[in-house]
Amino acid sequence: MGLTLSHSQKIAWYTKTCYWMVTDFEYDKIEFVHVSMLMKLREFVRPIKEYLLDDIVENGLKEPIMLVYNAPTRRVYVGEGNHRIVIAKKLGIETLPTRVIRTERKPPYDLKIGKIVKGVKPDWSGYVKGSLYPSEIGLKAYSLNKLCE
Repeated sequence: MGLTLSHSQKIAWYTKTCYWMVTDFEYDKIEFVHVSMLMKLREFVRPIKEYLLDDIVENGLKEPIMLVYNAPTRRVYVGEGNHRIVIAKKLGIETLPTRVIRTERKPPYDLKIGKIVKGVKPDWSGYVKGSLYPSEIGLKAYSLNKLCE
């Protein structure tokens, strides 16, 4: 297999990847975010694991990338999916399904990873949802319907 997927291979890959979105995760707040943006949000630089690369090519992604939004610092970073992002970049995949979870815990250290984002204003009671769309925190993101147009 070459380093990048052909156009028809990408379509097949997205079809496999999106299947679970409309079955298992239909109620999760998932949008597609560009791999270039996700690369900037990575927590760690990860080497490519060949067995994972083969599985992702064969079966698509089985879960979305999970971003962590730290409300006190307004920073967002990749909590789960560092390897998948690197593999997608290598394969030439442009966008990945992504969801955001919020944490209110102020880190005990100066959080330098990720990116400062627009953030989410609490509602009238001071509540911020625990699960957010990437676009709700200011990331450029696309819904599955928009991506398929």
